[in-house]
Amino acid sequence: MVRTGYQPPRVSNAQVVGRAAELAMLADAVAAKAGGAFLLKGDPGVGVSTVLRAAAYRAESLSCTVLTAAGDETESHLPYAGLHRLVQPLFSRLPTLPAIEHSSLRVAFALEAGPEPDPLLVAQGSLNLLAMSAAGHPVVIVVDRLH
Repeated sequence: MVRTGYQPPRVSNAQVVGRAAELAMLADAVAAKAGGAFLLKGDPGVGVSTVLRAAAYRAESLSCTVLTAAGDETESHLPYAGLHRLVQPLFSRLPTLPAIEHSSLRVAFALEAGPEPDPLLVAQGSLNLLAMSAAGHPVVIVVDRLH
């Protein structure tokens, strides 16, 4: 089990009130380890963050690699800031990427100087980092405050 990135307080299903249907759907998806994507949407204060924390907790209990990030409005002008935050725990695997992807990610994340990288190479490098992580354990990505 690996828990990385932004780490809000852990929440178990027992601590969540009134969200049984959402929690069951997310728990089933995590347990199936078949892949998928979900978007939880709601006004501030309705419990979206709590449901996401419970889903992450459930994924941890199933030995999934859990990568988490949260949107930060102060970084909205920085390209790749959210992606950087999400995949930063996987940086030890950067050297195993093809050289062009490795370099593109390092420049995109301001780890080295260079011309602005091709967004396709940044995306491909990030996908390869995630794929390498998924080779050992399923990867669950939880992004809060995406707006």
